[in-house]
Amino acid sequence: MNRNYLLIFGIFLVSALSLKAQSGEKINWKKSATGLEYSILRHNEKSKKSNPSDFITLNLSYSIKKNGIDSTIFNSKTAIPQGKMILQIQESAYKGDILEGISMLSENDSALFKLKADSFFLKTVRAEAIPPFLKPNDIIQFKVGVIEIVTLQEMQAREAATQVQQEEDMKTQKEKEVAQISEYLTKEGHTASPDENGLFIVRLEPGAGEMPTNGKKVNVHYTGRLLNGTVFDSSVERGQPFSFTLGQGMVIKGWDLGIAALKPGEKALLGIPSWLAYGARGTGPIPANSPLIFEVQLLSYD
Repeated sequence: MNRNYLLIFGIFLVSALSLKAQSGEKINWKKSATGLEYSILRHNEKSKKSNPSDFITLNLSYSIKKNGIDSTIFNSKTAIPQGKMILQIQESAYKGDILEGISMLSENDSALFKLKADSFFLKTVRAEAIPPFLKPNDIIQFKVGVIEIVTLQEMQAREAATQVQQEEDMKTQKEKEVAQISEYLTKEGHTASPDENGLFIVRLEPGAGEMPTNGKKVNVHYTGRLLNGTVFDSSVERGQPFSFTLGQGMVIKGWDLGIAALKPGEKALLGIPSWLAYGARGTGPIPANSPLIFEVQLLSYD
């Protein structure tokens, strides 16, 4: 099991405490040979059982009892975007820990476990201290529902298939964006091909002198547009040139590459695909996976 993931949902204990009354149903508690208190809520002997290094997909929540009220502290269904956790079975941190409890379960099983706060946080999560609102001997009650168990080999095969699909999707996206930029430039009366990075440079007005090198402070005027013609930013409209240090990652990669290819005074169009701009995340008025067109002029550098 990935203990970093345990640390993540341990942190939620500090930041996401919410009091919610639980039902008062009677629970049949048992104790394992190692002292782990547990109660099996649902079990099927014919279900797939886990082995060391297997990956378990599960729902997990836990709570503590304060002032007679069971307080839900963490719930993967609400705290994690995908609503479930994928954990790898590893050696227990100590006898009777939550890792041992989870490894007891089969697919579609569900169970409850009790653990002391200090044992869980200090030994399993490996935090420096338990949360300040807990005492070392406070009992945390975990509820675990196993959704799926897959072997390490199956998980590796899934990840490989996912990587192949992502690479295919990226190739398709790149081909699409190159075609979109080419079409835009053609409509504007320009002919250009992308360089090895996918960057288009259309030179509009010549400059003179040496091109700037990385580390130089460049002064630039620019107007940025989406392919639909929408202007999203312009130093020209503000009447204030933009300055930055070239090659230091202070701007999008398309700018570092494009401005470095200009001479002082030169004006050009930069057709920048999304992987050299803001990628799949987008930013502000720029949607995800958006190719951009910049009309730029390198005014000077020093």
